[in-house]
Amino acid sequence: MSIATLRNNIARIQKDISDIQSKIANEQKKVSDFHNKINQINRSITKNTPLSTLKNKFAQMDRYSNQIVDCQKKLADFQKKIASKNIELNRQEIQLNKELIADQKKKDKAQLELQKQLTRELQAQQKTISNLFGSSNYTSSTNESTPIEYDVFISHASEDKDDFVRPLAEHLTSLGLKVWYDELTLNWGDKLGRSIDKGLINSRYSVVVLSKHYINKHWTQYELEGLLAKEVDGHKVILPIWHNISKNELLKFSPTLANTLALNSTTFTFEEIADKLKALLQQSKVAQ
Repeated sequence: MSIATLRNNIARIQKDISDIQSKIANEQKKVSDFHNKINQINRSITKNTPLSTLKNKFAQMDRYSNQIVDCQKKLADFQKKIASKNIELNRQEIQLNKELIADQKKKDKAQLELQKQLTRELQAQQKTISNLFGSSNYTSSTNESTPIEYDVFISHASEDKDDFVRPLAEHLTSLGLKVWYDELTLNWGDKLGRSIDKGLINSRYSVVVLSKHYINKHWTQYELEGLLAKEVDGHKVILPIWHNISKNELLKFSPTLANTLALNSTTFTFEEIADKLKALLQQSKVAQ
């Protein structure tokens, strides 16, 4: 039986119980009223009450007593119905709980399979990138022979420039950091792909501004693949920032990035993020 059907059954039974309870309340009120009328008649009888009047009063009390008996029979019948309905309600609620647990298990299993599939795809993608670049040669060129020209490369979607990325890049520059940011770095006539590759290779860190726009862009995918290739040897390069995106949305795009410690633009201002990045660069230089 489906969850929707079980919920409808439960709602119907609960309404039936509520209706019966209303009927019980009405019958109980009738019983109370009949008792009050009998008591009133008893109080009205005195030693001076005429015999004919007395007979009429006794007849009235008998009618009320009979009506009380009828009401009590109805109450007993209603109580039986309530008990039956409660048993059925309990059975339906137990069945619903079982179906909900089974449904949640299916969802959890499907989510786990999705994460496994995304992880496999990401690993295959990283392997492909590693083969294309040649992991040993690539890391060697980035970490040893190639001089670091930029402190940070900013990978982002153009839709996020105005409200976050541009202020971040400008503030980083004002702090004295060397920033690869397209508006600050690219010149008229530059080859976009070649310039991005140069920025990726010659940057110590790469800030990745993950947003709903970012995960749906071709160029950002290209940049991210290059960054992942730089991390093949375990060297930390990617510094993720979540910008107006949820963990569930990011999990569907990249489980690895979703589980990487990140800063969030809703929690930190761009000035605070820039300060943290400058501190990280200073620490890395001291460590070297």
